[in-house]
Amino acid sequence: AGDPGEQIEALLTDLQEAPGQALPPPVLLPHQERIDALLAGRSLQRVLARLEGAELDEPALVQGRETCLRGSPISRAILWRQFWQARRQSLAEVFADELTLSVNCVLRGDFVEGVRALLIDKDKSPRWQAPQADEAWLDDFYRWPEGSNPLRPC
Repeated sequence: AGDPGEQIEALLTDLQEAPGQALPPPVLLPHQERIDALLAGRSLQRVLARLEGAELDEPALVQGRETCLRGSPISRAILWRQFWQARRQSLAEVFADELTLSVNCVLRGDFVEGVRALLIDKDKSPRWQAPQADEAWLDDFYRWPEGSNPLRPC
């Protein structure tokens, strides 16, 4: 009973004040300046080239680069666009886009191939789709497949 907002606030306060284990030291935060420099710029291609050529001696940064370069090029392009686009959107618009992107990634993206390579065949050798030369294909991932997006206002 009572106001849900007050209940949540009380729970969060209790968690904050509860004695517990100290958090481990951050892995990436000490390298934030280097990460920002590597990811600077609006061109995904230039950022990827910078990542590929960077001399990295921190294991967490090396692992991050390998994960990025090994992943789906389509997912990488979607993430990069969403990173820049979401800055100009309301929270409701971001949620609507996230739903649309999630549905389209399952329907036409590399999600199924990633599941096959990691969980079904376990060969860890995904055969990613190559993005098209122009970026118009990316617009299709932002269109609801059929009907209207339930999170978009009418």
